[in-house]
Amino acid sequence: MSGRERRGLLQRCAIAAVACLAWNISAGELEKPASAPNGALTSAGTFYVTWSPDPDPIPINELFKIRFKVYRADDRGSLVPRAVVTANAWMPEHNHGTALQPRVESHGDGTATGEGFLLHMQGRWELRVGVALDGQMERATFGLLIEP
Repeated sequence: MSGRERRGLLQRCAIAAVACLAWNISAGELEKPASAPNGALTSAGTFYVTWSPDPDPIPINELFKIRFKVYRADDRGSLVPRAVVTANAWMPEHNHGTALQPRVESHGDGTATGEGFLLHMQGRWELRVGVALDGQMERATFGLLIEP
């Protein structure tokens, strides 16, 4: 390999390394560690959903619970009575969900408890939370990074 070819290869490797670093930084900004408090607006902006895992941080390949709260987007101090919450986890890079279907019980006061969550492998996951009220359904998606 000539000196010119070697320089070209090194430049391409440097560009690729910078691109990979930039992608990891961007992905990290979008994904919070599993132990961070989480909240987001739903898809149409009607609700603000928060969730917290138990235990925290989320363990790999062990059952855990999630507590959900649904607030009005314009008043994050007011829970939304009668909101029905659904939730599941999805691993987009592997195109699969969890081996178990979690159960979510809505309590009628704007809170819900999910049991039977199991993230069976490390990596990037999405927690997909649905909120239904009076025939309206919206969703919030939370990025998770599960690490050993």
